[in-house]
Amino acid sequence: MKGKTPLPKRYIMGLDGGGTKTVCAIADTDGNIIGYGRGGPANTHFVKWEIGISSFDKAIQEALVSANLGAKPALDAICIGSPTPKDVYLPVLEKQIVFRGPLITAGEARAALASAHTQPWGLVIVAGTGSFAWLKTRDGREHIIGGWGALLGDEGSAYWIGREGIKAAIRAHDHRGPETTLTQAIMDVLELSDLRQLIWEVYRGNLKYRHQVAALSPVVAAEAAEGDIVARDILHRAAYELSLLATSCATALNAQHEVLPCVLSGGVFAAEELIIKPLEAFLQESLPNVTILPNRAPQIVGSCAIALSELGIKLTDALLSKLQCEIEKAQSQYSANHSH
Repeated sequence: MKGKTPLPKRYIMGLDGGGTKTVCAIADTDGNIIGYGRGGPANTHFVKWEIGISSFDKAIQEALVSANLGAKPALDAICIGSPTPKDVYLPVLEKQIVFRGPLITAGEARAALASAHTQPWGLVIVAGTGSFAWLKTRDGREHIIGGWGALLGDEGSAYWIGREGIKAAIRAHDHRGPETTLTQAIMDVLELSDLRQLIWEVYRGNLKYRHQVAALSPVVAAEAAEGDIVARDILHRAAYELSLLATSCATALNAQHEVLPCVLSGGVFAAEELIIKPLEAFLQESLPNVTILPNRAPQIVGSCAIALSELGIKLTDALLSKLQCEIEKAQSQYSANHSH
């Protein structure tokens, strides 16, 4: 008797296009990452349309090359976790792949939730280049607070922290504020010989775009870790602003006393306890039944998880853990290959 014909392998793609970078990952149905790529910023609210297209194009192309699936492969599900309009990434996708299944536009919050929680409800605090909070209750109600962009809001974001670091350095330089190691640290990272060169950098040079200012957030975190009081105060205030976003979200849905898991997503939380500990304390005052989940996987994990769920694959903690490990390995390999 002849054996059964094996079912063809199925593959999914996850995409995460944000204010600083674009990430693309290709996985099989077992959660193995077989392709990975990166591009630049893709949020076309803040960068030119052509930059967003180029960022998606680069990330997708790199992921497809590393996946080695051949020219214009067929994919069974694609999930986009990004605020970028479909007109930016759809032509890029159509040029490079064949759609064999659905294209899901999940948005940043849903992808962030799926990166750490197997249920479709919970509280999400995003603090990447920008910031916002999103809540979906058990009964399906949703609300979002924040996400207004750098000029109108984004308090507690990497941009906000970077900008506050610059302002603190300037105030110290002018003797209008307390001394801080941020002054020299920012000069060093930007290779400035005179702090007044910041004027050029901010308005015409390397700090003209918000993702460039956001890149100074780790500098503030590093100085805070070394004990600088001014830098620590910036992170403490960032935590308070992020707690306000979350509290306002819950209040809008009358969910202040609901038992809710809370997912933290974004590069700001790489500062770990310097920002998470005060954030947790602020949340306990206003949302006593909210629990911050310890797992802070990259948002691309959630995009891949949602795409897999569209194929009928059950999301489990084990699958999310595997995706996270696979993504971390892919990131390390990518960084090693692009270090020169």
